[in-house]
Amino acid sequence: MKKILFITHTISSGGGAEKVLNTLIDELSSDYQIDVLEWLEDVVCPFWEREKNVRHIGSIAYSDRKAAQLGKSIRINKIKHVFLALINIFFPRFLYKRHIDKQYDYEISFNYLYTSALVAHSPNKISKKIMWIHGAIDDLNSTCNLFDIKYRLYKWLQHNSFLKGNAVIAISKKTHESIVMFEPKIENRIVDIYNGYNFNEIIQKSQTEYINKGKKFRLISLGRLSSVKNVRLQLEAMKLLKVNNIEVELFVLGEGEQEQEIKKYADCNPNVKLIGFKNNPYPYLASSDALIITSFSEGFPTIAVEAMALGMPVISTPVAGTEELITDDTGYIVEWDAESVAEGIKKVMITSYDSNVIKQHVSRYTKEKWAENIKSLFNKLDNE
Repeated sequence: MKKILFITHTISSGGGAEKVLNTLIDELSSDYQIDVLEWLEDVVCPFWEREKNVRHIGSIAYSDRKAAQLGKSIRINKIKHVFLALINIFFPRFLYKRHIDKQYDYEISFNYLYTSALVAHSPNKISKKIMWIHGAIDDLNSTCNLFDIKYRLYKWLQHNSFLKGNAVIAISKKTHESIVMFEPKIENRIVDIYNGYNFNEIIQKSQTEYINKGKKFRLISLGRLSSVKNVRLQLEAMKLLKVNNIEVELFVLGEGEQEQEIKKYADCNPNVKLIGFKNNPYPYLASSDALIITSFSEGFPTIAVEAMALGMPVISTPVAGTEELITDDTGYIVEWDAESVAEGIKKVMITSYDSNVIKQHVSRYTKEKWAENIKSLFNKLDNE
């Protein structure tokens, strides 16, 4: 049985990429021996080892929440992060050997930067090395100040990593384009493979709990409450709608560094409800009328596919994946300003969507088809 090593930024913090990786592991575990190494171990959704063929071989660093849970100093934990990042940039092979002592047939970086560097500098000369990029890397394509040393180190790190990889997986058109812009030399190594999803599980979990639905049009927002998710823009749009006497409610599910700011706003606006993190958000999805995404960046938004699998339209900023997912029949694309978001919400409120059309639009993204595409890539690399 061939062996796969996944090195991922995290698989334990409850995000979309983590959910996607768990689904993939389940699909591949009957045919491959799989080991998982985390760069950052968290506490939200601890990794579970399957009955066979799957191991969690550890983590390189802890999130502050995990450090606190273990009784460690948060301050020292932050210092360790900086120290480990520097080692990873300048001595990635040392860090690799410290945490990995087996050989694999396929080594996969399930992210970029730190995880890519570890895979690229694997001492295993016969393994096939794959860089799996989960979003447009526009942050590496932007211009920077001449003296921004951190940014220049990141660009150097990723350039070297891409050049050492046997294949680079892009999960959307925008992701593909951003990789080519960053490193044109590897264009012939880029493979477009869209994520796959367990639609039966989504539907089943959505029916495990009943969430009351009132008369107001309900928007739902799910994800980490961070600056990149840009939930603040949703609050600004809600304020505009309230001024114009348009009755809409917004359920916000998630936690993060902007949680207190959003809670403060929600306390002043009864139409905004901060629900917190939910291991099973699907009953809340099922009780809503539309999903709203206002992120600055996404890979291929998992939550959008999940909402559409339940027949729900999606309002989103033009992040990676929206080109494939959102049409006139499935939702509405808005710009990164409150007026555009408010107009998009009003547009979706008065549009009659066919839930079956929305479900059909994402039905091709099955976990089975996804796993077959990955296996085909492995076979191709083996024959090169």
